[in-house]
Amino acid sequence: MEHKIINTGDYLLIVGDSEIKGGDWYIDLNLKQIFSKSNPQISKIEWQKKIIGHLPLNNSPILEDVDLLPKFSKEEDVEKKYKSYLKKQKKQ
Repeated sequence: MEHKIINTGDYLLIVGDSEIKGGDWYIDLNLKQIFSKSNPQISKIEWQKKIIGHLPLNNSPILEDVDLLPKFSKEEDVEKKYKSYLKKQKKQ
């Protein structure tokens, strides 16, 4: 499964193509908005990506029941750090 890192300005998100179920958080890439899927009857649309992990930025609230990503400094390679994080999550 391929994962992407998306910076919305308010969140740093790790998203994937896995099925979005009731209660899952997802981002609509067309609207550039984050939603919680409250209706499990809605089918997945290709421009909706499930949020697998997140890091709130600019005092944004934590997305309940979504893995919280570790903080990083400006000097760190964000792409490398979160790919390493994903590898650790797969082993658990």
